[in-house]
Amino acid sequence: MEATLLPEINRRVLAGEPLKRILQFICEQSVEIFDAGFVWIGQKERDGRIRMLGAAGSAGHYRDELERIGIRWDDDALAAGPGGQAIRTGRTVHTAVLDPDFEPWREQALAAGLHSVISVPITVGDRVLGCFSLYFRHGQDLIGSKTMLRIEQIGERICLAVERMLDRQRIHALSAALEKADDAVFITDPSGTIQWANEALAIQSGYALEELIGQSPNILKSGKHDRPYYDRLWQTVLKGEMWIDETIERNVRGENYIVRQTITPILDEAGEIACFVAIHHDITERKQTEEKIRRLAHYDSLTGIPNRALFYDRLHQAISLGERHHRRFALLYLDLDGFKPVNDLYGHRCGDAVLRISAGRIAGQVRSSDTVARLGGDEFAILLHDVTEEHAAHRIAENVIEAVSAPMNAEGQQIEIAVSIGIAFFPHSGRDADALIHEADRAMYEAKRAGKKTIRTAAFQNR
Repeated sequence: MEATLLPEINRRVLAGEPLKRILQFICEQSVEIFDAGFVWIGQKERDGRIRMLGAAGSAGHYRDELERIGIRWDDDALAAGPGGQAIRTGRTVHTAVLDPDFEPWREQALAAGLHSVISVPITVGDRVLGCFSLYFRHGQDLIGSKTMLRIEQIGERICLAVERMLDRQRIHALSAALEKADDAVFITDPSGTIQWANEALAIQSGYALEELIGQSPNILKSGKHDRPYYDRLWQTVLKGEMWIDETIERNVRGENYIVRQTITPILDEAGEIACFVAIHHDITERKQTEEKIRRLAHYDSLTGIPNRALFYDRLHQAISLGERHHRRFALLYLDLDGFKPVNDLYGHRCGDAVLRISAGRIAGQVRSSDTVARLGGDEFAILLHDVTEEHAAHRIAENVIEAVSAPMNAEGQQIEIAVSIGIAFFPHSGRDADALIHEADRAMYEAKRAGKKTIRTAAFQNR
């Protein structure tokens, strides 16, 4: 269930499903995945309240108690809870029901069998818009870092869903404004010469109206479509049929933009084409948002390198090619040494900067054909294609250690960390993805036990 949740959230967001329905789905799935007693997602209101947009769990009656008592994010006493703290600080809050700050809701929570809470802020850009809160029937000491990471990953998808909704609202507002101005509209004669255009086209293209009149629409050509594309367009409209398609145009500044183009032939009384009416609806922002969502599904939002999903996809491809063509490759599993104290001493912003710098340094030590991915937290992996010798993979690992261990400036702090690396080889360490990851991970932990800046190679198996 967990493996399909994030892609399903992305699918629902791309499909334009209402936000409240997506948030309710996330709450219901999170209850199952994390065995939570109660899960809710709330929106920060201007008057200081937190309004629930979705909730689920066997302790669902606790929702009525929360709403009766109240939940806030401002400086009120009812803002001291995990949700209010997460919104005020912009950080994940992990607390126990017995914590003094939880006093206003403690009796009701204990009556519902709830003992600990995690609340993740929902942010878009620099703004905190709400929180994602999970209540558990066990104490906070039973919730490990991996569970926290998984919860925060779902929190990231909630942020993206909210951002997508806001983008859709902006696009809708823009669309409504354009409809009042008839979008960008121009009329050509049967030969395609522009006879009339509205102000929206001038704004969209950057050309003055007097520059557009008498010109061919070719003035907007971006060069992104081939000759057959325009042949199909003309064949369609010359038959008297409407043409609707997405077209990449270019404005006067040389910048490309994307429109949903509708061209309608207008016939005279004799049934001959008298003119063409073209409507250009700008969909550039929507396309960029969709691309952002697609990229987020495969790339780590913090470092910009491939994420776990894309890494596993490429690992499976490498195994298939290796089996088919008898190719050997190496998998390196990396864990940063000394990263946790950075977060503890200097905060998560500094820690995030260290992760970004480290990712760049690791990627700088491999070929563009290889894959460097962030698997989560401070764990990374490298897929080295066509590495036939153990010493070659070992040399790259040494280069990575040297690069990562160099002093770095993160958020104004001079930081020095290290990295431990485990190496596994296909097919000698394993013939499937899970086996290779397991062997490389085990070798990495052997390296960590041996000390910082250490490399260990997984034992070859008789397979």
